[in-house]
Amino acid sequence: MQNYNQVIVDSLSAEKTLALKLDKAFNGVGKDVDKQLGRIQDGAIRLTWYSSCIFDNYQNVCSKLKDEDVRFMLGVYQFIKRHDLILDMVQLYIEHRMSYFSEQDIAKIIRALTYTGNKISASQLTNRSLAYAISRTISRGFSMFQVITFKTSLTASTLLGAYGVIQEASESADRLLIMDTRYYAILRHEGLEMMYFLIEPVFKRVSFPSSNLNNTIKDLKELLRSS
Repeated sequence: MQNYNQVIVDSLSAEKTLALKLDKAFNGVGKDVDKQLGRIQDGAIRLTWYSSCIFDNYQNVCSKLKDEDVRFMLGVYQFIKRHDLILDMVQLYIEHRMSYFSEQDIAKIIRALTYTGNKISASQLTNRSLAYAISRTISRGFSMFQVITFKTSLTASTLLGAYGVIQEASESADRLLIMDTRYYAILRHEGLEMMYFLIEPVFKRVSFPSSNLNNTIKDLKELLRSS
């Protein structure tokens, strides 16, 4: 009887585990569907904005839309061309952040990151390699997921959904322009500002812009913890 009871308990436990997994899976599917529907709506709205090209008073809106579409395609080209686009964008940010500091300040950053249990070892860090070492560690945490999401968005969505991705990228780039004009200019020079939306979820945790040493150390620790 005891063995029979244990079989029932094990069976119920397995069914509960399966139910939880299925519930989680369906919730994930639901969120993906909601996101895709949102992108389709954004794409449709963006297309309607092209009616502004008809009116002389809204040529600035028309020009911005055309420029963003071209810049997005340039970003896609960079995505295909580069070995690791996420790593490159993160490294450009770290180098940008480090450019505010002296050699003595960088030495303090190295010590702070080395002695607080982060995934960076002292042997990795020199003044020259600091940006790459940090960027490599950070990008490993989310680059694959973001790349897969981006590819899926472009290849498995409707035309309006794909155009909704451009709207998402546009809004993300606009936010960056307000928060950190210099970093935006760096990405734009590389043809990457319309790809910023790929790393924005992680970079929302940092201060824009900041030449303060303590804030920089705090932000780098936060980025490393998220990796």
